[in-house]
Amino acid sequence: MRVTVRKRKANYQEIVINEPTVEDMIKAEKMSDGDRSFEFAVCLLSIIAEFDGQKLPPEEIKKLPASVFLEISRSFMELGLTELGEQLSSSQNQQAGD
Repeated sequence: MRVTVRKRKANYQEIVINEPTVEDMIKAEKMSDGDRSFEFAVCLLSIIAEFDGQKLPPEEIKKLPASVFLEISRSFMELGLTELGEQLSSSQNQQAGD
């Protein structure tokens, strides 16, 4: 048996993540209907991240390759937002297991 994995590429040169404010986190929680897992992380990224200088809606962020999402979660950990970074990573692992 042969298994081939095709990596998807992100079509962005630069992703800038601004440190979230409490207000950003509350807004993301409302957008995600109080879901504090994958949906929350996606909504928060739609508020605080810029992809080549543009904000993306949650629907577009969901289309990012998993490898890009994992790198973003590492960036959250570097900002001192370890819990959120771990949440992103575990959400990604849960999605991969589905």
